[in-house]
Amino acid sequence: MLALTVTFRGAPVPDMAAAALPPRPLARPDGAPMRASPSRDELVAAGSRLTPELSACVSAGAPRGSGLVALELDWTGHVSNVTMPREWSTARGAGCLEAAFRKLEVPPFLRPTHTVRYPITLQ
Repeated sequence: MLALTVTFRGAPVPDMAAAALPPRPLARPDGAPMRASPSRDELVAAGSRLTPELSACVSAGAPRGSGLVALELDWTGHVSNVTMPREWSTARGAGCLEAAFRKLEVPPFLRPTHTVRYPITLQ
């Protein structure tokens, strides 16, 4: 069983890859105005959608335990960088965990990038 606890503690970080991104729209695809950064509810919902992927990784041999995962999101709402605890990133199944975390997606936002730290427990 996977217990996924999501806590929002995001902070903007410098934009290093803005040149590679498409032009930024002024509204979301659904027509709603864009927020400066993802809301807590959007981040919690996006994190909870990762549970099946992360559970599959643990079942395939990825490490168990608790740790803090940092996900850098570009303004399109996609993950551009994943930072995991050292013991996870060097263990068997690390690639599976990283691929699962990279599937997180939130609606586009106005800031160039946004970093979210997810404290999670993999069991």
